[in-house]
Amino acid sequence: MWSFVNNSAFVAAILLMLVLLAGCEGAAKALNRPVPEIVGTTASSGSPGFDYTVYVDCTVSNNGADGTITVTAELRNGGFWKKQQQLMLAEDTEKLVRFDFPEAKLLNAGLDGYRYACGTG
Repeated sequence: MWSFVNNSAFVAAILLMLVLLAGCEGAAKALNRPVPEIVGTTASSGSPGFDYTVYVDCTVSNNGADGTITVTAELRNGGFWKKQQQLMLAEDTEKLVRFDFPEAKLLNAGLDGYRYACGTG
């Protein structure tokens, strides 16, 4: 028969294990949550239909469990534009997500005149 002391020790041990797992990548898988990470960011430009467009490509990796993640891209230079996409991503996979910014204007500096970034969340 379990005593109160044994029950308290058991509960404390379980709580300690959960706290220790919370700090590591494996905890997200154990808790069945995706862990997205941006592993690559590039930009290019083009003129489809004579309209200048900047493309921001974000490569995202999921280091956690299968699930829905949100990827964001930002573009700046005199203006600020932010877009996001939600997608399902399987555990331990990567995906390239492209964002189109037709709002951008062709600058004398071209694409070098823009700052861009990718993120998650």
